Amino acid sequence: MYYAYKKNLRGWYFRLVAEDNPVNQHMIRRMMQEMGYNVDVVENGIEATKAVKQRDYDVILMDVQMPIMDGIDAVLQIRSYGQNIFQPY
Repeated sequence: MYYAYKKNLRGWYFRLVAEDNPVNQHMIRRMMQEMGYNVDVVENGIEATKAVKQRDYDVILMDVQMPIMDGIDAVLQIRSYGQNIFQPY
């Protein structure tokens, strides 16, 4: 299958999906790839906070209720990083 990956001014677009349900993970990954986006999927908020330190993401799709760290706490943690990571908005 051919994927036409999309680019932004800084290079490739990357999406992060934080979702604990494996069926939803598979469905979201497939849909995003068919739209031409690079996608990383993590299972909980702690993994999401680690992922944003390793790569710049243009969009993060965050589940609210996850084990270990929920989406709200993960977003607060990510926003607290301030200028240390790429935050487009």
